Amino acid sequence: MRAYVINLDRAQARLAAFDAQARGIGLCYERIRAVEACSIAEAPEGMLPTAVACFHSHRLAWRKIAESGDAWGAVFEDDVLLSASLAGLLAEPRWIPRDASVIKLETVNTPTKMGRRGRKIAGCLGLHDLLNYHSGAGGYLIRADAAKLFLALSETIERPVDDVLFDLAVAKERGLRVLQMVPAVCVQDRVLAEIDGRAIVHETQMQTVSAPLARGCLTLRQKLGREALRLPRQLGNVVRNLRRGIVFPVRIRVPFER
Repeated sequence: MRAYVINLDRAQARLAAFDAQARGIGLCYERIRAVEACSIAEAPEGMLPTAVACFHSHRLAWRKIAESGDAWGAVFEDDVLLSASLAGLLAEPRWIPRDASVIKLETVNTPTKMGRRGRKIAGCLGLHDLLNYHSGAGGYLIRADAAKLFLALSETIERPVDDVLFDLAVAKERGLRVLQMVPAVCVQDRVLAEIDGRAIVHETQMQTVSAPLARGCLTLRQKLGREALRLPRQLGNVVRNLRRGIVFPVRIRVPFER
């Protein structure tokens, strides 16, 4: 599986740090030239130009994946710390479930709700269905058709990239399955610094303020019609959830595999 790392031209120290890690674990990658915030003429309400630039940078990675001919691609921001097991996972991706769409590889050390019964991959690593929003877009796998879908959904940018990737209401509506790797195999430096009580090596280059998701107003008749159409899909979801063991979820802080 190809890996892509998002990096600004002026952030050579960050790229060097990522490259040293990648070489240390045998990970090959392609650099994505990140979009500079100064190139953003206007930002939506509730978002800073840095967040818009970051989103455009991820869209460049999605387009690469969508046009690569590969089934999957891995996307990383350049300030992540990598677990030694990551390269092996990407080299042999047969462990990925057929119906998976996005796999979150990182943790931000906040309580996260997920399916209680996970799917074991290798060693202590497992996959669990992600059941609530888990912020951060420092490291994830995305299927090519999901990358195409997110490109279409983000032609107009209104929210930060992680709000869109891990908005489970959108995933459910579109039939996407979003999974969380436990333990996480990457973590942003600022998150691990907070856990370890040390200074941050790489200051984040993105600050965001999430904008509320706009909801349309529907008439009662429209709502009833929508629910009638949803019922067969909801019943199917119940059956799938029973099989996946996510009826009784668990809430944990996803650890980082050091």
